[in-house]
Amino acid sequence: MKLDESALIKIDQSITDLNTRKSTLSTQKKRLELELSTLNNRVRASDRLPKDEYAAICRKQRECKDKIFSIDDQITQINNEISKKHNLGQEVRVEIKKNKSEEIKTRLVKLRDDYLQFSSDATRVSSMRVMASQVAEQIEAIIKTL
Repeated sequence: MKLDESALIKIDQSITDLNTRKSTLSTQKKRLELELSTLNNRVRASDRLPKDEYAAICRKQRECKDKIFSIDDQITQINNEISKKHNLGQEVRVEIKKNKSEEIKTRLVKLRDDYLQFSSDATRVSSMRVMASQVAEQIEAIIKTL
């Protein structure tokens, strides 16, 4: 993958998409938990339920629990993926910063070389050559800090 701003935008977009999926799953999970609570209350509220109705409620409870478990697994996978994407995004940011720093350093080296060449040109006025030499020294100091 090319490490630039477009890669960073794609990573951020995929994180947003994953968060949207996670939100949808969380909503489904809340609905299932509400349904499960309702089923539990039906069992508690009635003294005696017919066997077939009780069995149906138990089956629905198991189905709800299974679906909730499945949704929890999916949310965990999404969280892991989001974490990986965040880490990748950080790596891309560091690489972009490093590349920009290298680009700046390259441009400064070229500028320093141009001033050094100007300062060594005997056809120039000596005060201009001294000034160019001083500018080259200042640029060299900046390059050393990068």
